[in-house]
Amino acid sequence: MASLVGINQSLRLSSYKSQRLLISPLSSLQLRLASTKVQTKQTNQRPAISKIGIPFEPYIPTRWSRMPNFFTSPKLFLKNIFKRCYLSAFNTVQVYQFRRAIGKENKPNFLKWKNEAIETYCAINKAFASKNVESVRERMCEFVYFALGKRQTGLPKNVSLGWDLVKFNSKPKLISFHQFPHDDGSILLLQIIYKFDTKQRLSFKKIGSGKKDITEQVKDLTEYVAFNVDPYTDKIVLAGSVFESPVERELTPKAMPSQEETVNNMIKNADIYRIEKKDVEKLE
Repeated sequence: MASLVGINQSLRLSSYKSQRLLISPLSSLQLRLASTKVQTKQTNQRPAISKIGIPFEPYIPTRWSRMPNFFTSPKLFLKNIFKRCYLSAFNTVQVYQFRRAIGKENKPNFLKWKNEAIETYCAINKAFASKNVESVRERMCEFVYFALGKRQTGLPKNVSLGWDLVKFNSKPKLISFHQFPHDDGSILLLQIIYKFDTKQRLSFKKIGSGKKDITEQVKDLTEYVAFNVDPYTDKIVLAGSVFESPVERELTPKAMPSQEETVNNMIKNADIYRIEKKDVEKLE
């Protein structure tokens, strides 16, 4: 229990400082570089990356189709453009810090991580549709595993499901890049959020019926999926998903989240099949 508390405290501090970087990039950069000196690969007594979900609510830019109208809300429109630019600067600084922390002998494998993330995303969706989440447990964090396990028990037993990724409507894009430190000052993990704009096919078939009774749905979906990356072993696990931030949202939190809020965020963001609040309101 003591180790879990330590991890939660470290995540709270690192996520809060990471978000404060958007307001004061130079001071936060100096603080981080002072605590993350060049490290060699660490393997002993390190918490597994599968123990950590998404501990805070990251800023995710609103897609252009949802942006406020420039002519009716010019101030709000420009504010969101400014936030996009700051997020880009934040990611750049985070990547710079990461490269400096791991040293020249350890090269980051961004392309490999992205490809592994796509494979993990597909494997988990297929396993959930086939009601076999257990088969991909090692590819997700524990928060996601328990969330999907709970959802799996609610799937109809007399219906067989199928899931397929038809195509990516656009190239997967890195939206957010965070690094979380270990107690010894080394990097514990990276948490990368990708934007997946996809076309997906979901099929339904009543068990015992013929091929003609198969129903298919093809939908375009835009998802923001987070992955934990161990930069020393290149292992990747799915950490959860988040939604686009409201256009009125500020960049930084008003205060550091409590330990309870941190855990609640990891539980909530672990349910990758939850419905966005905007969509829930439409259904009501």
